[in-house]
Amino acid sequence: MLNNKMKLKEGAQIRFRPSKMNGHEPATWKNEGRLLKFERDEQLTSMNKRNIEIFRCIVEFEEEPHSPTTKDIEQFSEEGCYIASLLPMLIEAVEHPQKIV
Repeated sequence: MLNNKMKLKEGAQIRFRPSKMNGHEPATWKNEGRLLKFERDEQLTSMNKRNIEIFRCIVEFEEEPHSPTTKDIEQFSEEGCYIASLLPMLIEAVEHPQKIV
């Protein structure tokens, strides 16, 4: 069955796509993060008519450089500012050049 994982891999360094931000996300979602795992979204999978298995990415965002605001913590909880369940289309892999020693 087809899926929406978009070539992302568990353990990948990621970031929230800036073009997908709407200003209602916690500040910490501007930080890079790590794709911890994929979880099948049963509801979206059963709703789609294209026979595509829909997954969500469980992401852990780094603590720096952006920190959650008081409003972010009130709205999302402290854990919710760092751990998110996102559709793959909202994130992208980040490639860092290798350091030569």
